[in-house]
Amino acid sequence: MTLQNHPGDLEFPVRARWRWVGRVRRLQRSLGSAEARRSQRRDTVVFVIPALVVAIAGTIGQDAWVPVVLPGADHFAVLFLAVLGAMAVGLVAVLVASLPLMRRPLRDQRRWLGLTALEPLTEEQQSLLALDAASDHDGRCWNASLAHEPTWALLPRDLRERHRDGESGQAFVSLPMAPLRLLRERLDQRWRIVSAEDLHLAVADGFAERSTSVRLLRALQDPHATARLAALTGIDEFALRALAEPSGGRPPALAWGADVQRTVLLVRLAHVAGVVGADEAWALIRQAGQVAAAVHDDWPSYDAAVRIGAALDADSLEQVERVRGAAEAVRRGDWPAARAAFPSRASGAVLPVAVLRGGTAG
Repeated sequence: MTLQNHPGDLEFPVRARWRWVGRVRRLQRSLGSAEARRSQRRDTVVFVIPALVVAIAGTIGQDAWVPVVLPGADHFAVLFLAVLGAMAVGLVAVLVASLPLMRRPLRDQRRWLGLTALEPLTEEQQSLLALDAASDHDGRCWNASLAHEPTWALLPRDLRERHRDGESGQAFVSLPMAPLRLLRERLDQRWRIVSAEDLHLAVADGFAERSTSVRLLRALQDPHATARLAALTGIDEFALRALAEPSGGRPPALAWGADVQRTVLLVRLAHVAGVVGADEAWALIRQAGQVAAAVHDDWPSYDAAVRIGAALDADSLEQVERVRGAAEAVRRGDWPAARAAFPSRASGAVLPVAVLRGGTAG
């Protein structure tokens, strides 16, 4: 694997920046770790010692420099200048000592990669993850790895046991990870998933009666709902109704793209929470990718389906525009997803019955 963006930041890949200094210091303080205490003591020493040296040297050698710098100055002016110079030197020393903090996110991410020993993504895998890229961009997460954020689930057992999967401290100062227990509780509360079997059922339901596409079919039967959907998405009513019809030998596109995006997101959440391993997660994501390839030709049509899903879910122009903006930012940005090809249809791929039958399973 290669370096990605820093979680919470969009620059790809992560680079040494001055802005990390303050963030890392705040994280150190919030963790209350031994490293934070050492860092505070180090900053104090780095500031005090150069300042004292300059102050003492300036006071002792004032007969040499005062006549040149401040001819005729009184004692208090000399003292003030010596103190000011000492403080300036101390601050410069602290800034110089802070240089390693600029690189801390790079260092922690490299250590993360070394500990997890993840393999580089294939072109196919990056194309599949690009199906969830807009969501990652909006959340400032990772999109060049199956895990959308660092997780205890992928770390070596000894490190996990030492920190009790996040219950006892952190392994990386600049990459804080939520306790695995908390991730699993959230997954259960939001999606009712606590096991691999639950995930498989949720994925299957997402391409059946609980799909966004089924809701779209219902909305298209109501003229007022269709008009509202057209206004929110910027897709005219005729184009929306055409989504319910087969086209060019393909099944009706409906809003299967939104169901695909949600499925990829859900599988990745389960993977980060340690519910499923990488092989099982990729198998489920590939199935979703085959649905996308079966009903869409390219990213614009896929993004439009995701936009329709956002409109049906939130019924909010603000949310639809947010989804649109994230997708546009990904396609024109420098993330690997911007260069990923749209997933291609594999020969012999088996599609869900509802997809083949235009949103009906019967």
